[in-house]
Amino acid sequence: MSADAPLLGRTALVTGASRGIGAATAIALDTAGARVAVTARDTGALRAVAARLSHDPVVLEADLSQRDAPERLAAAARAALGGGVDVLVNNAANDQRQPITEHDAELIDRMYAINVRAPLLLVSELVPAMIERGRGSIISL
Repeated sequence: MSADAPLLGRTALVTGASRGIGAATAIALDTAGARVAVTARDTGALRAVAARLSHDPVVLEADLSQRDAPERLAAAARAALGGGVDVLVNNAANDQRQPITEHDAELIDRMYAINVRAPLLLVSELVPAMIERGRGSIISL
């Protein structure tokens, strides 16, 4: 690794990477030399972010509210990136900017699935390989 590209040869998975902090994080990781897999529900927006990346980026559409999405996403990221994921950035989130009196069980279940369950399951799926390699980073926003 060089000082100019400290993550050269490393891989990263960034959830919620179609805009905002997730897109900026993907760009920063790419600038540092990492090969980045970007994921979110909006494939078009992901492709626009990936077009700004220079280290053979990977676009993986995923709806983390779906029960098996974290397991499928982890497997797809491992396959697309050629093995393990060195950096996991849990950025995807579902925040509701409406009065609590307008929340219902379906909305709360979706928020929990995206904000709590999915990040924990992604960690569970990806950490064993990080431990085996003796390196890895997890960033949860």
